[in-house]
Amino acid sequence: MAATRAALTAAMCGGNSAAVARRLDRLIAELTEARHLLTAPDPIAALTSWLAAGQRVRAGWPGESGPEQVERADRRTLLELGRSGGWVTGVADSGQSVRTVRPAR
Repeated sequence: MAATRAALTAAMCGGNSAAVARRLDRLIAELTEARHLLTAPDPIAALTSWLAAGQRVRAGWPGESGPEQVERADRRTLLELGRSGGWVTGVADSGQSVRTVRPAR
């Protein structure tokens, strides 16, 4: 997101404001929990347990199946890509096609 134009990121977030707000609320709660763990009698043990969940999720994340070129990247196609766990890696100058990666199945 940091490399994306601010206006585009704002449009993506603003267009999904309810979902983004819910996720930010969850993130704030999770970070607040981590902050409290820092004051535990043994913060290393407390944080190790808390951080292990994220490590397990990342370790189970599917690998890339390789790049694909998607012509006529319409809304339905992009929603299907996201639901399958895929992501866009580039957009053609014309804006009509995108390069994507989908997780291996």
